[in-house]
Order: sequence, then structure tokens, then C-alpha cells
Amino acid sequence: MARLKRSAILLEDRDGTGLLFEAADSLDQHPRAHDVDAHDLPTLKALATGVGDVDAAVASRWRQAVRGLVRDDSLTEELATLRAFAADRRFTLEFFSAQAAMSESLDTEAYHQEVIDDADAQFDDVETTLAHLLAFPSAVLQGRTFGAAFCDAVVDRSRQTLTVVELGCGTGRFAHDFLARLHATRPDLYQSVRYTLVDLSPALQRSQRQRCAPHGERCSFVLQDLLTFKPDKPFDLVISNEVIADLPVRPCYRDDVGVDVGEAARCVRRYGLSLVGSPHAVLVGTGPIALIERLEGLLADGGSAIITEYGSRTRPPIRVVLGGHVEHSIHFGHLETVASAVDLLAATRRVVDMIGLDEGIAVVDLENLDVLRRAVGPLLGLQPLPRMAFTADELGRWLGDHGALVHNLVYIPLQLHPMRADLFLALIVRRATG
Repeated sequence: MARLKRSAILLEDRDGTGLLFEAADSLDQHPRAHDVDAHDLPTLKALATGVGDVDAAVASRWRQAVRGLVRDDSLTEELATLRAFAADRRFTLEFFSAQAAMSESLDTEAYHQEVIDDADAQFDDVETTLAHLLAFPSAVLQGRTFGAAFCDAVVDRSRQTLTVVELGCGTGRFAHDFLARLHATRPDLYQSVRYTLVDLSPALQRSQRQRCAPHGERCSFVLQDLLTFKPDKPFDLVISNEVIADLPVRPCYRDDVGVDVGEAARCVRRYGLSLVGSPHAVLVGTGPIALIERLEGLLADGGSAIITEYGSRTRPPIRVVLGGHVEHSIHFGHLETVASAVDLLAATRRVVDMIGLDEGIAVVDLENLDVLRRAVGPLLGLQPLPRMAFTADELGRWLGDHGALVHNLVYIPLQLHPMRADLFLALIVRRATG
């Protein structure tokens, strides 16, 4: 079955010609544009819509002119192949992630303090988080935002008072939506809630103050590294949402753990962390482990911590380059082991299960969306479109009367979406009462 690749958008002009946009290799580059004449337009429309005749000569010429433009498999087959390829490469990626960490010094603290200057652009164009992708009230969350769904999932309905600290707070959308949901569902609890936002980035904190202004004095703000933050009083609820991938990792050699004096090996020995299935050179999430060690001082009796990030319960950290900084996936099995060792109750769940996300609902493909928001939308004079998960109905409202002229809009169920929502896990930690 011939079709256009999912990252291409065909914009038809009313004079019978058009423009073909294809996603660039990175968000640092603008989508590439190609003129489409009246002779070629019907074939490209047929490849985009599956309706109409395909001129084989035209399709062949475009296939040669634009790499990968015309594909001969289904969308499902393409995505399944990509996932299988990624799974086959995991062991190699783990090894090279450790090797890279041995040869370079990473300063994510300086990046957050000095490089980030526009909060919204950071999460639209550099590091789109799952929370940002779902910051728009979406059908996949029954009309809720991510922050609202998170509130529903973690706030004990019987609680009469609530103090919250969020460690690493992004644009402030999460905190605002969490509190707005609390106001809508538990107005009595909302009246007394106290919500502290701790962040390292001045630019992000400015955004947080602005977005959380409607909640007034319920919010307080601390500009500090979350690993050094020491509150006057412990909290009922600690939230760290998609932050700990920025915390330090340290490498070690699996077979030398018994004699290695480095921080990673010391953590492995101290907590008996399993390295079964790991390559010889391996990373250990020393920063995330340090956060777990500090939870006892952050949590009140009976309090809970919810720590989310992308990763696995069994696999070591993998290096992920995002814009000007490097993150690493999380070994949640190690964090569970550490939590138990410091007398905290811990369990891991998929975030999509915790917040009630419907993975079967289709949203616009991420590469497809980038072409829409960076090329098609500006050309049509439409309102700026954030990098979020829009269904066909939601995107149709944005396109308005232009919808009939935009072809190859690709919608993908979230379980096949490139964002890989299924890889985001939540470590749920509780401190016993008394």
C-alpha cells in the first residue's frame, strides 16, 4: 500500500497547485517545503488520502526527489518496525550511554540556570514532556488536563488538610491545573491547601509564578536545587513529575563493583542493587537515588511521594540528548530497592494507568504536528499551536475552513505514539504513620 510518510503535510492551494512540507531532522531546523504543480497534485493527494488514482511515474519521481516520501507499508507496520528496532538496540545504547558518561562532564544545573530563557518554548521545541503533551484538556483524559487527572489520582478523598511540594515544576501548568481541579472537586480542601514549587531555573520559575497567580497565597516558590532543598516542615504530598531524568548518573564497570571506589559502585554495594542483564559498562542513577534517600525528611507521617519519569523497572539508564542538555532514563527497580532500604513503602505503576489515560484514542502524530505548527499554521495565519496531543476534532477546530486543503493528517492511538506514554512510570512511595 503506497502512502505519504507520516511526517509530510500536503497543503493544497485553491488554484490547483500546492506545497509539500516534510519534517526536518530536528526541531532546530524548519520543515522543508517543496512546490507541487497542478499535474502532480492529484497523485500526492491520492497518496495522502487513499482516494483517487496514483500516477506511477509521478509517485516514482517524488520518491526519488524526497527521501522516504512514498512508503509501501501501513502506518502500523512502520511504527511496529521502529519499536522493534529500538528494542534490539537497548543493550548497545546502555553500554554506549555509560561510555559517554565516563568521558564527559555534564552540568545540567548550569543549563537550567543559564540557558533556559523561555519556558513555553523549552517544552514545545526542546523537551516535550508527557505532562506538556497532555496539558490541553483532552479526550484521552476524559476532558481533563494531565495536572487535573494527576490530582484525581493522588489526593486522598478523605483528607481534610493538605501540604504539597512539587520538585521541578516546568512551566507551572501542572501546579495550576492540579490546584484548579482541587478547587472544582474539593473546594473545602482547596481553601486550606499549601503548595510549594521548588525549581532551579529562574526562567521557569517566572513562568510558574505567572501561571499560578490565580491561586494566590496558596502557592509559594523556592529557587533551589531539589537535592539540597530542606523545608521547615515535612509535606503530606511530594511530587516530582518528569524531572529526575535531569539528575546526575555515574558510570561503573559491572565486574569491578566490588573494588570500585566510585559513587556508582558504592550505591550498588550499599543497597545491593541488581546489575543482572546489564552490559559491562553501566550507569547508575545516583541523583535519583539521592532523592529517594531524602524523602524521609520531606514526608510527614503517613505522607506520600509520587515520582514520575520515563524508564524501566529492569533496565539501566540510557542517554537521551535533548537540545543543549543530556537526560537519562530511570531504573525504577533500583529506586524501589533504595526506598525499601530506608523504610519507605514503594511500588511502581505505569503513569497512563494511574491517571486513567485512554491509550486507544488517536491523536495527531508528533512529527506530523511539528510540520503543522511550524510551517502550515504560520503560512495560513492560524493561532500558534502548542506541541500537545490533539484529536482530529480538536485539530479540525484549529484548522477551521482550511481543513479541506490540508492533507495527510496522521492520527495515531497513544499506544503507538512516538512519545511512548507507556514508558513513563510512577514510583509511589509512602511513609508509615508513627
